[in-house]
Amino acid sequence: MPNGGYDEGYSKCPCFWGTEPAEMVIEAASLLKGPQSLRALDLGCGEGKNSAALAEAGFSVLAIDKSEIAVGNALRAFPSARIAWLVADLLAITGPKDSFDLVIATGSLHCLESESQISSAVDRMKSLTKIGGLNVLYSFNDGPQDMKGHADDFSPTLLPHTRYLQLYRGWDLLRSSDITQPDRHPHNEVDHHHTITRLLARRLR
Repeated sequence: MPNGGYDEGYSKCPCFWGTEPAEMVIEAASLLKGPQSLRALDLGCGEGKNSAALAEAGFSVLAIDKSEIAVGNALRAFPSARIAWLVADLLAITGPKDSFDLVIATGSLHCLESESQISSAVDRMKSLTKIGGLNVLYSFNDGPQDMKGHADDFSPTLLPHTRYLQLYRGWDLLRSSDITQPDRHPHNEVDHHHTITRLLARRLR
């Protein structure tokens, strides 16, 4: 499932995901706001709407996606000096530890191939986060999923909502939700829906 199966959409519709940042990303930025210099890591940044919002909020952002098309669209849409764009697999990002005030993965982890890869990615997100820093995670889960808006070979890894919560044991879980919502991709206009885990958590130690 190269690039999550989204390259067709990226090639046909720049700003495929729109420009409105994720709600919990904005909440996290607000919680961390202060005079200090802040760093954020966006794993699976897509076309960069969340990275752009964080840069606007004063963060220095490292934005990573394995899709060259998505990163190319992001560079054109959000040409901010505060964002460093990198074409890479999120599983290749290993350190240094305790480097970021905020690490986000919105819509990328379910594109990994297995539960073990997702668990490894979450462990990496946590280890890259400073004590007192935050993680934001959005991922399809094993609730009701209608995939007809996606390519035929799209086969996401669907973990239970409770499994994602377990992965953040020992952290302060500030917010979480497990909600089914409608979706429509702009390149095909096919109505469908997804059940999505969303969580915002703070590292305590």
